Amino acid sequence: MNKDKLFLLSVMLFYIVAGVLTCAFFFFRSSSLSGNEAPSLSALYDIKPELFRSVLPETTETPLEAADAPQEAADALPEVSDAVSETDPVETTPEPVYYAFTTLNNVISLNVRQEPSLDAPIIARFSPGTTGYVLEQGSAWSLVRSGDITGYVSNEYLNFREIPKEEYPAP
Repeated sequence: MNKDKLFLLSVMLFYIVAGVLTCAFFFFRSSSLSGNEAPSLSALYDIKPELFRSVLPETTETPLEAADAPQEAADALPEVSDAVSETDPVETTPEPVYYAFTTLNNVISLNVRQEPSLDAPIIARFSPGTTGYVLEQGSAWSLVRSGDITGYVSNEYLNFREIPKEEYPAP
């Protein structure tokens, strides 16, 4: 009977240790502690689709089907003049998008850094639920301001929300 208890305890201990190691592996694999500083765009899309749209550049390339079309089809198109007439609409720059942020509750304190790098000096720390405004949004790091603290924070720990221009503080 004593042998059975020892065997059962050793099996239970094995599964507990294996579970803890598996959880630690997946946690560190996807965390910034693993050295994977910049998450991939597909990872950002899965987590925050609004970031994916703001990161991708607008392209004006023709689709592959149009590029592979026969020359006769291109000859059939009317010729376009390079001259700008007074009736042509003037291209305008798109309105800037303004964001506010809230720090997520998955860390005890969030480091605010002097530059967008894990090696940059820490200038402050945000507690969970801290709010503020995004000054410059990048794919992995954003320049943010909360109160009189301005610095770079990893996007992995921020929740972004678009705000109207009227709510955004003057620069």
